[in-house]
Amino acid sequence: MVYQVIAILLFLLALAALFFVFKLLGNKKWIAGFLRGVAGISILVVALGAVLSGKDIYGYQSVGADNNVVATVSFRKKEANTYIVELQEPSGAFSSREVQGQQWQLSVRTFDWPPLIAFVGLRTGYMLEAISARFIELQLDKMVEREQPEALSQKRSWDTWQFLNAHPAAMPLVSAHLAMTNHTPIADGAIFEVLSAGQYLTVTPVNAPAKDAVKSW
Repeated sequence: MVYQVIAILLFLLALAALFFVFKLLGNKKWIAGFLRGVAGISILVVALGAVLSGKDIYGYQSVGADNNVVATVSFRKKEANTYIVELQEPSGAFSSREVQGQQWQLSVRTFDWPPLIAFVGLRTGYMLEAISARFIELQLDKMVEREQPEALSQKRSWDTWQFLNAHPAAMPLVSAHLAMTNHTPIADGAIFEVLSAGQYLTVTPVNAPAKDAVKSW
């Protein structure tokens, strides 16, 4: 909910900025109007950035204070080395993809804050990025064409996370990075929990097929 509140505040900032823009541009005195026009356009750019950023980060979720699970991942075998993977988030969001391989890996976009800010309740924000699978047997790996990771997030017109990841100095108080799990064995009926651990992700097997798969590798 924290990131939804931030998004709403950004929208309100945009509305306030638009109000001042129209007030500034409404004055027709030439010199003062020119200066107001430059200021108005600058504020308009800020307002547009606020709208796009608010729209973008609205889809991010906060890591829970008591439960730091970001996704539950389960596998159902379709055919040899081909699985339907289902991802359930604590928010209730659900997605499924088809993967081919013997081990899986999940990547997650995260926003991390300094300890002092995190202490007052602004916890890590995250969005599932992609899931991929690979073969560890050399012969199979050569036989099967290496596939791109299955995207779990939609493309967007403005990507706040990508901007901050590429330009960390733009907002030093927040760190935007990609967290990834270790490669974990796949098994039919296996269920795993992916937990946030700071800038890292950990995988915990939940049921017997998952535990047996981890022990066998």
